Amino acid sequence: MTTDTDAGPSRIKEKLKGLLPRTSEQEVATDASQEIASWTSSRRISDDQSMHSSEFPYFSMQHKRRGTALIFNIEHFKYMPTRRGTDRDEKHLEQCLRKLGFDVVVKENSTADQIKREIISGKSVLFISTAAQEDHRDDDCFLCVFLTHGDDGVIHGSDSLTSKPHTSVKLQEDVFDQFRGEKCETLIGKPKIFVIQACRGETFESGVLEADSVEVDSKMAKAEVEEGNKPTIPSGADFLICYSSSQGFYSFRNTQDGSWYVSALCEELTRHGTEEELTKILTKVHHRVSRRSSKSSDPTVAGKKQMPCYASMLTKQLLFSSR
Repeated sequence: MTTDTDAGPSRIKEKLKGLLPRTSEQEVATDASQEIASWTSSRRISDDQSMHSSEFPYFSMQHKRRGTALIFNIEHFKYMPTRRGTDRDEKHLEQCLRKLGFDVVVKENSTADQIKREIISGKSVLFISTAAQEDHRDDDCFLCVFLTHGDDGVIHGSDSLTSKPHTSVKLQEDVFDQFRGEKCETLIGKPKIFVIQACRGETFESGVLEADSVEVDSKMAKAEVEEGNKPTIPSGADFLICYSSSQGFYSFRNTQDGSWYVSALCEELTRHGTEEELTKILTKVHHRVSRRSSKSSDPTVAGKKQMPCYASMLTKQLLFSSR
């Protein structure tokens, strides 16, 4: 097993002084500088090739099944406004996800407790916890969509009350954590994708004029740690969490055509889902949504914007290749 260090130029120079025959200090400095330049150049080339090589790995999409796509669509609430137009989102998602090869399971108007614990679909009874505990060894990945009201870090069931936090669903604790490696072993090393169409706060996104594009010079530092012989991955690896809006902001939904975000996502997945890497598709979705502005007779709402975002813990590229 080899050991790599991040020794800086001064350490290399000291090492060279001990190895070279006695000569002038100027010659030692020159040789050291040449060695440093060679070492820096080779490391830069190596790092660049590893990040931009066409061989950068993709997740395997060659299992027996694409996997399950769980859709929670909540239109009617006991204490909150009806989400008109969400039926269009459900229809669009079901169509495009089936086209990508997913086994789609839809549950409508679930309570918060049902989202966390019990979902009845056909003859089978599924739980959020058992969805994570199911045998996914023959699946490419797992996908879960929430179409509902929400706030920062939480989503609401049909019976949720904002004044009583325990009646809502905490995304991190109640959902994401159930699919970590220590709880869901058959999804280790496989994509776990979550799409959240819900508000994440009570602020409207405003529009600004777009500046001319400029080049930004960014330098990437590489840190290495000595590893064992058997490679491992973090328990929280390979999650992709897609949000319809940025933290703290509202999401918009057209009462006839569905939400801005899901509409754009479904269109892009239908067009490019089997041809382009998923995060590239998401960037196209972000671009499309960011170009829209709200139309309303209410001046406090008219002309407002929406900015989706995603959090990626993926360790490989993700492409839903044709089956």
